[in-house]
Amino acid sequence: MDKISKTKEKILQYLDYKRVKKQFFCNETGISYANIRGKSLESEFGGEQICRILSVFDDISPDWFLLDRGNMLRNSSKNDEECRVCEVKERLIADKDKHLKTKDKLIERLEQEIEKLSAEISEIKKYSGIIPAKNAAVASAG
Repeated sequence: MDKISKTKEKILQYLDYKRVKKQFFCNETGISYANIRGKSLESEFGGEQICRILSVFDDISPDWFLLDRGNMLRNSSKNDEECRVCEVKERLIADKDKHLKTKDKLIERLEQEIEKLSAEISEIKKYSGIIPAKNAAVASAG
């Protein structure tokens, strides 16, 4: 086989990318299976076949298919932009999660420090003779 025609090469690339079986492609477009294998791969599709392909598989970009310009799929630049926005949002969420975890750790350490200082204050009051009012009744009763 010499060289695969550009449009048939594009169709094979599309079918592979979308995981579409050749037989399904042929059934949907009415193009003979023999047209996309063997020696027939060297010839171009006819105009009517191209129209059927682009109408049945309407996510194929005509610019890509016929002129070798742009993306394989229509609106893929919009999809790419949406993906980039999602990636940015995911990164922001991950950063916020990390920030919240850091704050949670700080709060935990501060709570432990407060607990420790409260215990120290109680000990100091106990040894200095200062008895909190609620414990005064217990101390004088004893």
